[in-house]
Amino acid sequence: MDRLSKKYPSTEYVLLIEVRDAAGFNAGRSADGMIFGLWPSRGLLIEGVELKSNRYDWLRELKNPLKAESIFSYCDKVWIVSDNENVVTIDEVPVTWGFMEVQKGRLKIIKDAPLLQPKSINKSFMASVLKNSTKGMIHSTSIQKRIYDAVDKGTKDHKYFSDA
Repeated sequence: MDRLSKKYPSTEYVLLIEVRDAAGFNAGRSADGMIFGLWPSRGLLIEGVELKSNRYDWLRELKNPLKAESIFSYCDKVWIVSDNENVVTIDEVPVTWGFMEVQKGRLKIIKDAPLLQPKSINKSFMASVLKNSTKGMIHSTSIQKRIYDAVDKGTKDHKYFSDA
């Protein structure tokens, strides 16, 4: 994911980890990563990412192609990304997927992902994406209240120590 975040900088893309295909108990599958383009000049693409670091996991993925379909059907491009040259071979990559591999510490495109025809995003998937995008986020009103409380406490503490 660190290498993906360098390839897809936050000024141009949003990279989310473990995005579910639906909200709540309706979720069935998740993508290891999803990349959302932020600029119309770059196509506003949605790209799905499946990370594989061992051969067994990759072969298991190939045996059940429908597993990825529930979430990658929303994507303009789909990528398999591996950090090990012994995990994926180029001839195994599905025709609708691209392939990136870590080489010398950088992501290298081995096979470009074709542009797909994704289905329209439904409300449940959008809710899942939004929920994922706000993980760990502190709302600005909460930050402002914390600042106000800290200043107030600091003012009272300063007065207390000044009077002592």
